[in-house]
Amino acid sequence: RHILLTAKDATDEAEMAELGARADSLKQVLRNGGDFDDLVQRFSGDPGSKATGGVYDFFPKGRMVKPFEDFCFDKPVGSLGWVETTYGVHLIEVLDRRDEVEEARVAYITRAVAASNETARDAYAQASEFAINASDKDALIAAAEEAGYSTTEAKDIAVNARSIAGMRDGSEIVGWAYRSEVGEISNPILTADFYVVAHLDAAKEDGVPKLEDVKEEMTTGAMNEAKGKLYAERMNGANLDDIAAAVGETVKTARDLSVKFPTLRGSGAGAEPKVAGAALAIPVGNLSSPIVGKEGVWVIAPQKVSEASSKDSYLEEQSTLASRARANFPFTLLSTMQKAAGVDDNRRQN
Repeated sequence: RHILLTAKDATDEAEMAELGARADSLKQVLRNGGDFDDLVQRFSGDPGSKATGGVYDFFPKGRMVKPFEDFCFDKPVGSLGWVETTYGVHLIEVLDRRDEVEEARVAYITRAVAASNETARDAYAQASEFAINASDKDALIAAAEEAGYSTTEAKDIAVNARSIAGMRDGSEIVGWAYRSEVGEISNPILTADFYVVAHLDAAKEDGVPKLEDVKEEMTTGAMNEAKGKLYAERMNGANLDDIAAAVGETVKTARDLSVKFPTLRGSGAGAEPKVAGAALAIPVGNLSSPIVGKEGVWVIAPQKVSEASSKDSYLEEQSTLASRARANFPFTLLSTMQKAAGVDDNRRQN
């Protein structure tokens, strides 16, 4: 069990020293017969453990922040002391410990399997000959089909893209595309796994897109929207069975639907965020209006809502989110500064 003396700034040495002195005082109170539960209610800043008198049930290694975990696992049962973490100062008493489980150290030996120099030269020679014979897009596709090579198309490639069209390392291809003119065919470009001969089919300028660049996408979207409205007008009825019969469908059940995972499992459809949001807003047993989603038009009637289970502590989640934020901070800061200064990164075009 523990008492958390929360720090406003865990990097402030003066504040942490003050909290350490307070922890020493509380420790002395406990040694003189003070009630731990009473001190938890009065001083602890951890709401997740107040209801249990500061007690955390048995937990494995790796769940808590390291200084807290080290004290709990390394100190004998009955030990009373305090440690500093990013949350503040924890006054800890080790109440019990389960039998230790033997752990094994595992070492991995990795050896790269790579093509020999001779194989690499042969592959480059074949790719070069192929590139020379491919005078334009149609010739490239025809030659690839004749040789048994696969072709693929990559659209809307961002200047900072690292992988394209299923290739793990497409950065060289992206750089070539941004330096080339429409219609050009590349020399063989070595990726992580193979040589690629690329053809630049089209290029889009920044700003308002041209109609021909977005016509296909807009047409598809407009047709889907029109179909959605048409189906929504036909989906009338007193219950799901009547509505399904009106459009020649059957009633299906989707389980474990949430905003975080809005996939309609059991329906054959993918993610439908609008449906997930509506399902959580409509009272159980009520019938929704038609919802035009990404893959269809839906009428739903929620059958059951499961409340999220509570936890004694969210320290682990807090630590994970804080670590993620710290890791992303340098990239977010640089991007924000570039945007504020109006800097365009055109290194790929040189």
